[in-house]
Amino acid sequence: MSGMIGPRSVIFPTILGLIVVVIVCIKRKTKLSRMLLFLVLTAYVGAVISVALFPIPINAHFPSLSVRYNIIPFNSILSDMSHAQRPGFWWVYMRGVVGNILMFVPLGFMLPLLSEKQKKPIRVIVTVLICSASIELAQLVAGFCLGDFYRVVDIDDIILNTLGGVLGYLAFLLWSRVTKDLPRK
Repeated sequence: MSGMIGPRSVIFPTILGLIVVVIVCIKRKTKLSRMLLFLVLTAYVGAVISVALFPIPINAHFPSLSVRYNIIPFNSILSDMSHAQRPGFWWVYMRGVVGNILMFVPLGFMLPLLSEKQKKPIRVIVTVLICSASIELAQLVAGFCLGDFYRVVDIDDIILNTLGGVLGYLAFLLWSRVTKDLPRK
C-alpha cells in the first residue's frame, strides 16, 4: 500500500481553528480589526503547514530510512543558485530560496500588529526563528514516525525563513511610519 496524504487535509483543522478564533474573540469582546488579524494569522498558519509538511507519503513497501538533512549554512542556497544558472532550472532557485523567504514575510509583518512585545526586532527574529525551526523539527519527527524522510531538514530553510520574517518586520516598520501621519477616524 502506498499513497499520499495531501495538503487538503489541513483545510478542516484550519476551518476549525478559524471558528475557535471567532468564538474566543467574541467572548473576549475583541475589536473587529484585531479579530480579522487573528483570522488571517490562523489561515496563514494553515497555509504554511500545508506547504511545509504536505504531501505526506504513505509507503508501506519501500520506506526510506536515510535522513536527508543539511546542517551546513548556505550549502543548499549555493547549490540552488548553481542549478538556477542551468537552462530550465531557474524554478529550483525560485522555489527553494525565494519561496522560503516569502513564506515568512507575513509572519514578520503580523507579529508586531498582534503584540506590543513583538514590536522589538529581536523578539520578532527569535519568534520567527523558533517557528521555522519547529517546522524543520516537525519534518524530522514526521520522517521518523513514517519511516520515510520525504523532506530535507535544512538549516538554510531556517535562515531563509528568518530573513523573510525580518523583511516582513521591515515592511511593518515602513507601513507604520506611512500610516502614522494618516488621519484617523
